[in-house]
Amino acid sequence: MKTYPIYRVQWDDIQSSGGWYDKDALDEAGVAHCESVGYLVYRDRKVIKLASIVEYEKTRDAGYIHAIPRGCVTKMWRIDK
Repeated sequence: MKTYPIYRVQWDDIQSSGGWYDKDALDEAGVAHCESVGYLVYRDRKVIKLASIVEYEKTRDAGYIHAIPRGCVTKMWRIDK
């Protein structure tokens, strides 16, 4: 049985803080630049879903899913070819 393709995805994530900042310190606030690798089990116009583990002989069930909004994805490429 064919398994899911493996992808490497770079994406930006939200960072937050509960404190107050003066205007000069606001420039230091930014996003977290992240990278995930996994089996691409789902994608549409809004989201991609990567799984860390899959059952490949019978059910193709997947586990440990990362659902990443497409708007956060900066780059993705297939790495299992």
